Amino acid sequence: MRWLRPDYQNPGATAATSVPSQVEADLGPADEAESAAGPAPTGKAAWPKNMREQVAAVRSALAHQPLPAEAIAARFKRTPRAGVQAVLEALEELGMVVREDGAYRLQG
Repeated sequence: MRWLRPDYQNPGATAATSVPSQVEADLGPADEAESAAGPAPTGKAAWPKNMREQVAAVRSALAHQPLPAEAIAARFKRTPRAGVQAVLEALEELGMVVREDGAYRLQG
């Protein structure tokens, strides 16, 4: 294991030389970047309990394309339809999102 900050993360360890494992040796440059980023997230995210985080999650979902409320809710575990709808209505009331043809988009 390589420590980014060994004196902070593993203060009791002795200085060891870093020898790449066979797996690291087999990886190409593109593979190393992917493995450094970690595994791709699987599954759905939990719906945040805090209103500020809920608003951020909905705005993040709308960042790239307009989506209906159902599609946003489907991104989360237990599909929080009522919570997503409440956040969208609040954002619409504040003028931060616009509803067009059943889909919501961020106001530009």
